[in-house]
Amino acid sequence: MSIKSDIKKWVKPLIDLSSYASEAYVELKSHIINQSAELIQFSETSSTPADLVLVEILKGLRVYETKENQLTRIGGANDGGYVMLEPSAPMLAMSLGVGPNVSWDLHMMELGHQVEMFDPTIKKPPTPVLGARFHKVGVVGNFKESNFDLRTLRDLRFLCDSKHINSTLKIDVEGAEWAAFAGTPVDELENYEQIAVEFHDLHDLVDEKKSKLCLSAISNINKTHFAVHFHANNYSKLIRFGSYWFPDAIEVTFVRKSTHLQGSLVSKVRSVLDSPNAPMLPEYDLESLITLWK
Repeated sequence: MSIKSDIKKWVKPLIDLSSYASEAYVELKSHIINQSAELIQFSETSSTPADLVLVEILKGLRVYETKENQLTRIGGANDGGYVMLEPSAPMLAMSLGVGPNVSWDLHMMELGHQVEMFDPTIKKPPTPVLGARFHKVGVVGNFKESNFDLRTLRDLRFLCDSKHINSTLKIDVEGAEWAAFAGTPVDELENYEQIAVEFHDLHDLVDEKKSKLCLSAISNINKTHFAVHFHANNYSKLIRFGSYWFPDAIEVTFVRKSTHLQGSLVSKVRSVLDSPNAPMLPEYDLESLITLWK
């Protein structure tokens, strides 16, 4: 890994955290987020192609109840934790994108799952996860550094050499997720009972090529899974696409259609299990999505 990559991966987040903690930043960002209920609306007529793509993607992420299972929180209270169904043990738990927080991985180990961690940008996890294996390998996506070892989701699953039939996938790979899901065959997606993903860089929907990739990714996932949870990362910016505004990064949990019974659309986006990624900031208000999803 180059020195430049090291700086980007480790130094910049530390600088960002100090900025987030500053009183001026918190006050300004809190003010913006507190306006989100008024800004995140879809009653006006779309004015740009990006508006139309954003709406199509959000409609593809409609959140449904499950008839037989309750949601829980896996991982920490803030960034690094995901709201999902508690997977039935034993299961292969693939964690793509390690970053500075391994609370999800630790929790899954405690629940008795086989945890396999993947990240091509670091030498080892920041905190040891006893019993888990780390692979300095990433998923094929839009990483520009050619010296990274990148493989398809299918290849990463095979690398785990797991005896378990079922798998759970947690993926937070800073934008590579779009290409990864767009290029994964449906029969491979069927192997994952749950998929907890952070979708990044929604601002790129202004680019026609990127917007097609994003639409393809959502369409592909929807062939085998449906969403059961939707949450905005409050570290991310609020982006204006034209007539519409929306956060730049969102967390969505999907469950497999062949395993779980799809209920009715949720009546509220906000879950009692939700917790802000950045604890010093308020949450984005996404309740206008309910009208869009009908």
